[in-house]
Amino acid sequence: MHQAISFAPTPTEPPATPLFDAVITPPASLGNKGFATFMAITLAIVCLIDLAFLASGLWWAMIFLTGNMIFLLAAFIAVRRGRARSERVLVADGVLRLERRWQGQPGSSDTLPLFGLRLIRVRDADGLCRRLELHHRNDRLGFAADLTPQEREQFADALGRSLYKAGHRIAMPIIAA
Repeated sequence: MHQAISFAPTPTEPPATPLFDAVITPPASLGNKGFATFMAITLAIVCLIDLAFLASGLWWAMIFLTGNMIFLLAAFIAVRRGRARSERVLVADGVLRLERRWQGQPGSSDTLPLFGLRLIRVRDADGLCRRLELHHRNDRLGFAADLTPQEREQFADALGRSLYKAGHRIAMPIIAA
């Protein structure tokens, strides 16, 4: 009898839970419903003012006001579309992965090993954290630009603490800009 030899990979352990997993999004003061309400109210106000101009015989002023409203709404929509981005910082299996998304679609993705990784806090003259950078040999990645200086400090501390608890030591120097 011949014995069958199988070259199938042996079952491995499921991927470990990440040591750190955070998603950074830009601040937005209005949700979708609030933004739609704002747009509707702005349109209603401009229409009422346009009717007042038309009733008083100033139809040419109505053209300028309506044009300004169209440009204003286009600017608000453009700014809102620009805020549809996010950064995900994921630490698992000895690497830090920085994933960027734009308009809900995958953007760039960078992976750096934890060994030799440095998290740089760049401070301005007032002592506020203006930028966070990840350095590994010749690789330099800036991230967390959508956070306030205080949130950047808290984010860096949380990342450092979670890596320290898992036994990874990364350098976290502070540099003056």
